[in-house]
Amino acid sequence: MKSYPFVRTGLIVLTLIALLLTAAPQSARAAGLITVTSAADSVGSDGLCTLREAIANANNDAATYGDCAAGSGADTITFAPALAGGIISLTTIGDTTLGPTALGITSNITILGDANDGLTIERSGSAPDMRLFYVSAGGNLTLKYLTLQGGLARGFAGGTAFNGGTGGGAAGVGGAIFNRGSVTLDSVTLLNNQAIGGNGGDNVDGSNWLYSGSGGSGLGGGIFNRSAMLTLLNVTLANNAVSAGAAGSANDPGANGGRDGSEIYVYGSASVVNTTNSIAANNSSAYNHFVNDGGTVNGSHNLVMRASGVPAEVILSAADPLLELLGDNGGATFTFALEAGSPAVNAGTGSGAPVLDQRGAGRDEMPDIGAYEVMGGEWLVDSAADTVANDGQTTLREAVQM
Repeated sequence: MKSYPFVRTGLIVLTLIALLLTAAPQSARAAGLITVTSAADSVGSDGLCTLREAIANANNDAATYGDCAAGSGADTITFAPALAGGIISLTTIGDTTLGPTALGITSNITILGDANDGLTIERSGSAPDMRLFYVSAGGNLTLKYLTLQGGLARGFAGGTAFNGGTGGGAAGVGGAIFNRGSVTLDSVTLLNNQAIGGNGGDNVDGSNWLYSGSGGSGLGGGIFNRSAMLTLLNVTLANNAVSAGAAGSANDPGANGGRDGSEIYVYGSASVVNTTNSIAANNSSAYNHFVNDGGTVNGSHNLVMRASGVPAEVILSAADPLLELLGDNGGATFTFALEAGSPAVNAGTGSGAPVLDQRGAGRDEMPDIGAYEVMGGEWLVDSAADTVANDGQTTLREAVQM
């Protein structure tokens, strides 16, 4: 049989070209980088990639929505420069696995706000009650340089009965995040999120009010962690809230629900939390800010004003962190600056601490606790008063005394 070397050579070259052509797009997909170009909360074909579309593509490892890059493996979602310092207002319930949620996470996703151009993710004021994120048992979510605010997890109300049984209100848990998988927060602020228990159902028989259902509990205004992994690194949780559901109306009413863990509630023996240089505080109510109900909590150099079940070695201080009012302190997102005299200043550990704070400002060798770093002993005077008080503002007298 005759041999045709040039034919074999040609086939080899064509095969190599074919492999290169098919390998190139696979390599690009393997990077798993998806850039959000619109602050809208929508899906469709308009040439713009929204956060909702990007998360869907990442969860599905596919180009579910053609306006965004396809997801592939562990994906990183970033934001176009035009969105720097902006707000993404979520309007739509996207997941109902464990109560209404805006965005469900079922795969490995990092959402990265630029260190100098962070972003705020919030529930729109006109949106239905819903938390911001639900992370499934197979999900893995990392958030960096972001602010999460306005999430609202409300338990369902118990049913009203006529001459029959009534229902108790359901628990409202995880105002910003309900975690069943793995969540890592790095240089993130959570504020003004709520978990509210549902009201108990009424029971009425004509003019006679009989037995009624009990109210549901509100747990984890910021984060509810159920048999899951949670890592916090220089995070500030403040002004999140929990509220109990009321018992239904009856001559013999049930009990009102409970409320606890305004910032964090950890539940279940399989829960593991690692927290470093983080603040859970500044809520005026008397219940705990950080509750550990059966899990394992590790870490150090945290400032937690009121805690339950958290080992003493994890908490450096229970003092008031003296947070300024939320405001523009440089950087793209509003942050809680530290007042003069704050016990969080220079109280963190440099081991594993991020190089930059949430605003993109550099941290020194003695980093502060929380998402904000005081730079070089400089204090922002934002009050004309001549007083020394814990009022969320820094006066000239307070700054000089530092």
